[in-house]
Amino acid sequence: MVNDRVREGRRLFSYTTETKLQDLLRLQLRAESTAESLRQRLSRTYDFSINKAFNDMDLDKNGYITLNEFESMLRHHGLPVSQQDLQALMERYDKNGDGRVSYGEFAQEVSPQSPSKY
Repeated sequence: MVNDRVREGRRLFSYTTETKLQDLLRLQLRAESTAESLRQRLSRTYDFSINKAFNDMDLDKNGYITLNEFESMLRHHGLPVSQQDLQALMERYDKNGDGRVSYGEFAQEVSPQSPSKY
């Protein structure tokens, strides 16, 4: 169906919209590629432990990382973030949407998603 519309000379989107959508997709692919590269490098770091990282971020030791704990960790390391940034971070890590990040959710996001390239 989509190809029929293009063949008939009608566009689904304006040229400007198509260009912006392509730019957005390229940006998302680059961001994911960069994130995966960082996951790969982190996994090869001899002294990195997902368990230790999670436990260090779980300040109240209740088995979950909250938005406030993410904020505390980032600010402690000199990275001031907005509430919007924190919310985006939680949406990325909190897979089941319960407002807290479990060890499994954290490990899933921090672990490499594709096989190593070397």
